[in-house]
Amino acid sequence: MTRRERIEHILELWPHLHYTDNSGPNSGIEGGGPQLRLLSHPSVKELNRCLKALSTYAPTEHAHLKAFYTAEWRIARVAKKSDVPDAQQARAFHDSKRKQYAYRARVLPPWVNPLLKDRAISWIAWDGLKHDADGKPAPKPDGMPSVQVAFRGDVFIPDELLEAAA
Repeated sequence: MTRRERIEHILELWPHLHYTDNSGPNSGIEGGGPQLRLLSHPSVKELNRCLKALSTYAPTEHAHLKAFYTAEWRIARVAKKSDVPDAQQARAFHDSKRKQYAYRARVLPPWVNPLLKDRAISWIAWDGLKHDADGKPAPKPDGMPSVQVAFRGDVFIPDELLEAAA
């Protein structure tokens, strides 16, 4: 997994990390359950810092990133498997009763611009400590407002988040 893919993986589960329903035995931060452990993981804390910096230095990109990763999901149905988006092909299933293929589809507000979301992720994933063969630091991505939005250090995915994706 690349640095960017690891950051996107944590962002995909971001709403679940911050969900604080107090109705179950492992729910909520007050109970000190699994969420508290995950929220205190160094990579999750660092990503939270990056998102706060992004909201300060680039509020538009932050709004598009947040809207994308907190959007609701629905079950979409199509007649042919070739109509299922490539990213969802592996998880699509055939509903023999309806003679359709079903997959999870993100329901985005119409104003969300995926290009602005991608730009924000490239800023967060930028590794300023990485150097090329000539010893020159990696160039900043286009339009990056501040190095404060970049993730500092290596991105580690907590085991609980890896298991959640499986």
